[in-house]
This record gives sequence, C-alpha cells and structure tokens, in this order.
Amino acid sequence: MSDTSPTKNSLMGGQGNGKGVFAEYFGKLFGSHFQHVSNPEHLVGRFNGNLSSFLLVFADEAFWAGDKAKPGALKTLITEPRRMIEMKHKDAAEVDNYVRLIVASNEDWVVPAEADDRRFCVLKVSDARKGDTAYFQNIINERDSVWWCGGTDVFSATQRSVR
Repeated sequence: MSDTSPTKNSLMGGQGNGKGVFAEYFGKLFGSHFQHVSNPEHLVGRFNGNLSSFLLVFADEAFWAGDKAKPGALKTLITEPRRMIEMKHKDAAEVDNYVRLIVASNEDWVVPAEADDRRFCVLKVSDARKGDTAYFQNIINERDSVWWCGGTDVFSATQRSVR
C-alpha cells in the first residue's frame, strides 16, 4: 500500500514568474516518472491510465477550481492510498496510488479548497522575477547542464543502484 502525502503543493501567481520552470526543474529528478499535464481529462478524467507509472505530476492550469464535477476525483488522487485507473478498451482496475501533485495556476482561485480543507498548500509565487528571461534561462541551462549528466533520469539511476 502506498504512503500518500495528505497535502499537495499549489503554486499561484502571474504569468511568467517561474512556476513552470520550478516544476520542470524538480520534475527532472523523477525522469520518466514525471508528467506535465494541462488538460483536466488527463488528470481526473475517465481514461486516466496515463497516470499509472508516474510519481510526480505537474498540473499546469489543468483545471478550474470552480468545476463541481472534478473535486472528488482530485481529492482521491491526493489522499487515498489506492485509486481506480482505466485505459481505453480495458477494464478499470484498482492500483496503489503513488502520484504526488504540483498544481500551478495564474488564477486567484487555484484549487477547489474548502475552509477546513487539509489537502492543499497554496503558495503565492513572487512576481519579483516576472519576465526576467535571462534569470530563468540560466536556471534552465543549469537544469540541462553536465551536472545533470545530459538529463539522465536521476530517479531511475538511483533506483537501479539500490537493487
């Protein structure tokens, strides 16, 4: 059974302030176990088999917090140790839930959190570097540099060394 984290980090802020750069940089640690989604159907839709092998998912403007149809599926993805997956033309199956989420939005209402909700930690991203393309390009260059061994899947390499 998985050990799910009860809280998901959510990044709120204006366009161009680095939310995506941060998530992609962190996601690089997970290599092929990281996925960037921007369509709510790929996150909480019926055919969600795409999430079966991912440990970290970056939900970039992937849903509208006011959508009344999706919060239940999102809450299950966040807190439940097991969840249902369904691939097209295959039966649904229950699997251990190892997905961790980073949610980002340019909107003021990022997640469908209620007053007593325990699932979300919403962080306001500073606009201090908004539009500073040289700053963000340096971060991207570092991420893709030799330090990363040309983008080697660090997580998988670590996993192999433990076996």
